[in-house]
Amino acid sequence: MTPGSRIFHETHYQPLLHVQGHVKEIALDLVRADGSVLPVLVNSVLERTRSGAPGTTRIAVFDATERRHYEEELLAAKRRAEESEQHSAQLARTLQETLMPPRSPHIDGMDVATVYRPAGDGHEIGGDFYDVFQLAGDDWVVTLGDVSGKGVAAAVVATLARHTTGPSLSRRPARPRS
Repeated sequence: MTPGSRIFHETHYQPLLHVQGHVKEIALDLVRADGSVLPVLVNSVLERTRSGAPGTTRIAVFDATERRHYEEELLAAKRRAEESEQHSAQLARTLQETLMPPRSPHIDGMDVATVYRPAGDGHEIGGDFYDVFQLAGDDWVVTLGDVSGKGVAAAVVATLARHTTGPSLSRRPARPRS
């Protein structure tokens, strides 16, 4: 057995076998004659004598190589899914941040403060946006939008709406005042 399997054998397998009289599906690693490792599952039954003393132990050893590969594939898939979820959450945060102005503007004679608090756990992107920008002179525009729905589709519509109503207005030719 490998060193880790020997420790597990002494601290888990043997005590369980003596207390319960059997163990099922204990995973161990055996070392082959060529030095390679063979993952196995072990089932054991301890038969006792008429006096109750430990007697013969019957042991069945099953090659668990394929099972170990499958478990490793599952763990790798889980790790990739978690990384993908983290990446998606980061993309959602980044996209949502593009829908918000980078900072609150300074407007003489007015206190302006903004805050955005997403509903839920904050990992899902929505279609909420706001902006405050100067149109001309003392003329300021405040926009507040909430596109129906959630996800990337709502964020795309919100981006289009924000762009259409946003600071690009200030670059349009001014209409003559009547």
